[in-house]
Amino acid sequence: MANKRPEDRTVRARLLIASQEGCVDAVKSSLSRFPQLVNVQDSYGCSLLALATKHGHRALVETLLQCSAKVDLPNNVMHNFAISDIGWTNSAAHCMREGTCPHSQGSA
Repeated sequence: MANKRPEDRTVRARLLIASQEGCVDAVKSSLSRFPQLVNVQDSYGCSLLALATKHGHRALVETLLQCSAKVDLPNNVMHNFAISDIGWTNSAAHCMREGTCPHSQGSA
């Protein structure tokens, strides 16, 4: 049986809450120490990226994408996401891969 250490649960919980609340600095700080947690999911299957997207935290979404967060993790409650949220995440991921992002630059 592979139990997580209490401190692991604490870091995971803090990351999930910070992502939901849009706390970019807290997420950056935690991920700088624990980069392997970038794709951590809550008990519903929501990842840090999914939570940030769902709650409209675009700066955090961009930060998580820069940290190589996966955009295609399965989620137990995907039906609760608005299509526009998912679309924006996929669009932002594409922009980050291409190195240009019209979402953060003025439209031409």
